[in-house]
Amino acid sequence: MEAPLISDEPSAKFLNLLLIDNVITDYQTLVDSVNESTLTIVYSYSMTKTELISEINKNFTTITRVGIICHSNGTEITTFLDNQPFFLDSETSPYSENLQFLIDAIKEFNVKNIDFLACNTLNYSNWKNNYEILTKETGVTVGASDDPTGNIKYGGDWIMENTNEDIENIYFKSNIQYYKYLFAVFTISGLSINLIALNGQTNKFALGGGTTSATTVNAAVINANRAVVTSPTSDTSITIPEKVMSGVTEYTVTVVNAASFANVFTTTLSLKFLTQITLPDTVTAIGDKAFQYLVSLKKINIPTSLPNLQPSCFLGCTSLTEVTGGTQVASIFESAFSGCTSLTSCEVISSTKLASVGVAAFLNCPLVTINFMSTSTNLNLGATSFLNTKISSLIIPSSVNFINSGAFGGCTNLTQVTFENPKRLPIGTTYTSAPFDNGTSTAPLIAYYNYGVVNPTLLTSTGGFADIRTKTGGRYNSQ
Repeated sequence: MEAPLISDEPSAKFLNLLLIDNVITDYQTLVDSVNESTLTIVYSYSMTKTELISEINKNFTTITRVGIICHSNGTEITTFLDNQPFFLDSETSPYSENLQFLIDAIKEFNVKNIDFLACNTLNYSNWKNNYEILTKETGVTVGASDDPTGNIKYGGDWIMENTNEDIENIYFKSNIQYYKYLFAVFTISGLSINLIALNGQTNKFALGGGTTSATTVNAAVINANRAVVTSPTSDTSITIPEKVMSGVTEYTVTVVNAASFANVFTTTLSLKFLTQITLPDTVTAIGDKAFQYLVSLKKINIPTSLPNLQPSCFLGCTSLTEVTGGTQVASIFESAFSGCTSLTSCEVISSTKLASVGVAAFLNCPLVTINFMSTSTNLNLGATSFLNTKISSLIIPSSVNFINSGAFGGCTNLTQVTFENPKRLPIGTTYTSAPFDNGTSTAPLIAYYNYGVVNPTLLTSTGGFADIRTKTGGRYNSQ
């Protein structure tokens, strides 16, 4: 395993040890915020008990106080060392390995206090039972919380309610105020997912990381790139609910934040088989790179309330074959579906509100149909937005305002483009390549346009069309 992250040695003697679970969002801010009396060790679930004790022995013979920052999600016990839980639901002597490890370590280092900086654990009988075991076996004072733990500025606090202690100044300096997250999670199909404070607004949350704003109090945000698989799962699909519970609080899911599921297949192996994600219509924002390179994903629905798809949100999803919904999407930003090499159709393109398709948005997607709605207004198509698709024919409605360089370049099956009653051809005046180009195809590319078109010469090889076979204007026929 990778070496644990240990804080720089301060000038004063260490009194306290702070253990931080490496799935905690922005744990580096916590590491940077400890006071001179506290040593931090960032641990992972694959870390062994021997490795942790070895690091502790380098710095301590006795420890006054130990704090453990980890996630909690109700009745499930969080994983600790050796990929095993802190404790079991029903502990009897002889105790489970990690519980016995804690008991032995508390005795060995004469620990007086141990604080569990995790949200709401005092609300759950299994956590409380194991706190009682620690006290009974060692005499240690256990501190824990019955509400969100984390920065008070963002809706939490540092109070250990059972001991009535504010432990903020015990472990941290004043710059802990810059930490803006809470140590709370909820579970979906075996995933423990962070609840994250949104834009510093108390009781406003988003699902993931980033700066997307929300107006609904108690809204939730998914952060799957910090996801922890809490139980072995063979699930191939997950459904994100409209509302989730964290402790005793209910949150409405409104945001899937930037990079939430991005590259998750490389870091969370049990998710590499995830083929389908269903999002609720309460979601109003999906961040950039949200599902980037989730290579097993085959199906996704786009919520009806979603106004846009951020850059690279499905970039490189090579198994994606079905995208449904998205009837209110106005903008598909650059590279949104670039490299989705199995995607043959996408309902979002037919949104009645679609106003822009960004650069390379569907680059190298084998789309066989592209249906723009004539009700869209001032639709702009970015450069290479549909480069190398597999369409054979295309209708450009009058709502299309601009078609940029190479928008439909390399479409080797494309033989017919029809313009619907435009007053002018919706093609730019300067290009690095033609907006329409069927590449190596030997079939002539023919454009049909109705009477009233201004400057059909814009469809010449230096303006709108290029094809290696003809390069002449004879291919363009008015109806």
